[in-house]
Amino acid sequence: MLNKVFSSIVAFIIFAVSIYVPQTAEASYSLGAPLSARAAVIYDIGNRKIMYSKNRNTKRQPASTTKVMTALVVLDRLNLNKVVKVNVNTSHISPTKLYLKPGEKFYVKDLLRALLIKSSNDVATVIAHHISGSERSFAKLMNQKARQIGAKSTRFVNPHGLPGKGQYTTPYDLALIMKEAKKYPFIMKTMATKTTHIKNLAGKRYYLKNHNKMLWRDSRPIIGKTGFTRAALYCFVGRISYNKRDFLVSILGSLSPWNDLKKMLDFYSRLTIGKKGKKEALNEKNWSRRRRKIFEISLKNLGYNPGRADGSVTKTTVKAIKQFQSKKGLTPDGIIGKETSKKLAIAVNNKNWKLSSRKTFESRLKKKGFNPGQVDGKFTSTTISAIYAFQKKKGLFVDGIIGPTTAKHLKK
Repeated sequence: MLNKVFSSIVAFIIFAVSIYVPQTAEASYSLGAPLSARAAVIYDIGNRKIMYSKNRNTKRQPASTTKVMTALVVLDRLNLNKVVKVNVNTSHISPTKLYLKPGEKFYVKDLLRALLIKSSNDVATVIAHHISGSERSFAKLMNQKARQIGAKSTRFVNPHGLPGKGQYTTPYDLALIMKEAKKYPFIMKTMATKTTHIKNLAGKRYYLKNHNKMLWRDSRPIIGKTGFTRAALYCFVGRISYNKRDFLVSILGSLSPWNDLKKMLDFYSRLTIGKKGKKEALNEKNWSRRRRKIFEISLKNLGYNPGRADGSVTKTTVKAIKQFQSKKGLTPDGIIGKETSKKLAIAVNNKNWKLSSRKTFESRLKKKGFNPGQVDGKFTSTTISAIYAFQKKKGLFVDGIIGPTTAKHLKK
């Protein structure tokens, strides 16, 4: 009897195991606000952990995020300074494009810039034909690379991402592709470029403007590759790198990509700031990354040690702020408020310019209708406020420090 019962239990276990297929669990973290994207992933590289996911294994068309893989395949095979001749007619390729003409010659590095910054579809076709003779043959190389890096739910049929039968990826696979792209400094540097020009070897110039609007819309650093077709909707894959921590983000099928990316950035900020001390977090909340970097550079130039001058606020930075505040008779709380920021600007201006030069700047501010206080070369908070106002009016970065650009505008 016992043997029969045992046999029945074993049989049931074997049956249960045979029908159970383990599913990858969705991450438990909440963004705090829903995304319009049909599928998305936030992946923490350091912890090798998915921090957030929505339909991460859902297959969707990748649109121009495809070009990240195209760039990887190119860099695996061609030197950046190799010359490529346009040997295929690309007039049938849909925009976005450079409108290349047969016979034009370019360096590989410039074609890749056009590919990743302007998202030029005709460039993708030209490169594919140069390496493999056709888009179909080049796509085979892309798929081989995808398998090598573990992107097993991805299939490419062309190098540009325009609609093609049987072309798909997933948010998770896109994150893996972006993870691989991090190993290629040229790709990462190019993705961070807002605008630039390239030339063909005959000297013809082409203007490139990055499709990634987050480079302008948010001070927090997010670089990556955009994509859009009517079928795929808006897509994006990229990297957030801050406080020595890298996250990869990918979205597919978005209706509002910039809002989705902002929500992902806010989520990232909560995670990273949540691990910081209160003073570090407040400094990061109150000031843009660029302004924090200027504070750190200023402290360093004044003889303090803020740590790395990269805009990330650490305990070392807070310690340097406290030391500066103590020396200037301020409350040493380690938090840069308006008074501390003005004192820093005064100290930097005093170090960079002689008394006579500072007096000249005050005089010019006054002539231009700003109030610098007494024209004696002794900068005060009133002087810094006048510099702020002048910089703002001229469309300059507002930091209260008279650098070469501000000085040049004051002379006009």
